[in-house]
Amino acid sequence: MEKLKKSFFLFSYFFKKFIFFVKFMFWPKRDRQFQSIEHHQNACHEFISSIQSFNGILFVFYFVIFSLFFFIFQIQNQSSSLLITCAIGLLSLVLIRLHFQVIQESVTLMTNVGIEYRRRSALGTEQSLFVPVKDLEDVLIVESVSTFQVTSYLAIRQKSKADLVPVFTFTWPALDHLVTVYRASRLLLETAER
Repeated sequence: MEKLKKSFFLFSYFFKKFIFFVKFMFWPKRDRQFQSIEHHQNACHEFISSIQSFNGILFVFYFVIFSLFFFIFQIQNQSSSLLITCAIGLLSLVLIRLHFQVIQESVTLMTNVGIEYRRRSALGTEQSLFVPVKDLEDVLIVESVSTFQVTSYLAIRQKSKADLVPVFTFTWPALDHLVTVYRASRLLLETAER
């Protein structure tokens, strides 16, 4: 049992190092798309930011890693119930990941009505937030600084709440796209103040 624990610890240690190396050296960048759609002659403007939902290289990579794991520990020879349990566990992990992986975010600006923010996961579930014009205080471009990276995102400030509502924090569109959304939302606020 002690030998199994030690070999599992060594496997997990080298697995983490290998994933770190592959992710930052060879991993392909996700395709990002940004669309601007105008509805009803300047009455409604929609901005959609999306990323690639399925990465085939990632799937093959995980398949090879788990196959090596099964082969090294000879799980297929242990018992069929253990193999079935592992397969169900892996399938549920994939479904959970797809449920929480956001592939599309959109902001819809409606003149004299408000702003709607929606995000959609890879499985198709959607979450939305609507902020009416009377509750809309400001729209900001916020910069967050981490150890090696400065990222910009859009945020909505409401009159009724003290917290900012971050927008486009899963698809991370480029700064020039955020500026486009910011300018359109400023026009919405100026028309609402008149």
